[in-house]
Amino acid sequence: MKTKKWLDKFGCIVEGTPGELLNGQVNPAEVLGLIEKYGVVLFRGFNASVENFKDFGDSFPVRFGPYGGGARHRPNITPDGTVFGASTGTHYICLHGEMYHHKNPPDLLWFHCELPSLEGGKTTLADGEEFTNELSPRLRALFEENRVKYNFVTPKEVWKASKPDLSAIELLEAIKGTPESDLISVLPDESLSYEYVTSVFSSRNEKAYVNMVANCLQDNHKYATAGRPPVVFENDNVIGPEVIEELFAVERRIIEEIVWETGDFAILDNHRMMHGRSAFSGPRKVCSRISYGLET
Repeated sequence: MKTKKWLDKFGCIVEGTPGELLNGQVNPAEVLGLIEKYGVVLFRGFNASVENFKDFGDSFPVRFGPYGGGARHRPNITPDGTVFGASTGTHYICLHGEMYHHKNPPDLLWFHCELPSLEGGKTTLADGEEFTNELSPRLRALFEENRVKYNFVTPKEVWKASKPDLSAIELLEAIKGTPESDLISVLPDESLSYEYVTSVFSSRNEKAYVNMVANCLQDNHKYATAGRPPVVFENDNVIGPEVIEELFAVERRIIEEIVWETGDFAILDNHRMMHGRSAFSGPRKVCSRISYGLET
């Protein structure tokens, strides 16, 4: 087993040999240190199964949770719901921070590849600090001076499907005291409205552009309700096409990729790194985990 720098700008690889064990030989504290230093760590050569991947993660001093939000269904891979499938579909997904439309996004994002696609399907990466530095002075100032507001509406028939015995008011009472309960309100038709105002820069690293802005607008057809954009500026001004055009131009300039091999897995700092996916064809099996309570 050896560790070496991976990409010029960030990342390192921990290389093993088939049959080499992860648990007991790879120190979680050392791995967390590598993540803090490099932003993302790729494990290759261990031929890890999904079970190996889960067991290794469970040895870390972090808390794993189920997937908690997004426009696409994530099927559970393990009974406890802490290992789940990647976003459905085969299309391109632009760079984003995982669950940054929530108050408490995950600290670490974990990926495991059981079967790489024959064409495409790479996990794309970018360093949020580099992204910030690549923004034009005009756009950087705009984001520094204006927070953004994520706003979603969940129709009654959607939330009723999982909570058929509760009224909207009873549902709000049931979630009272949870981190995001104060962001949810009931509309006259008993739809649930969610609004969250935040910066486009990471709360853990103000130099890092990490958020869900471009991703939500890319998925506008899934997130938008009643013609309302899923993310706007805090003052309700629309985030214009010229902003989105520049964000995609920056992505094209700085993007890096994980070209998956069977048994690979990676861990990335969700407060520094953004990720996405290239379009692909054919079968692809990549699963994910999210964890909280990062200790380095």
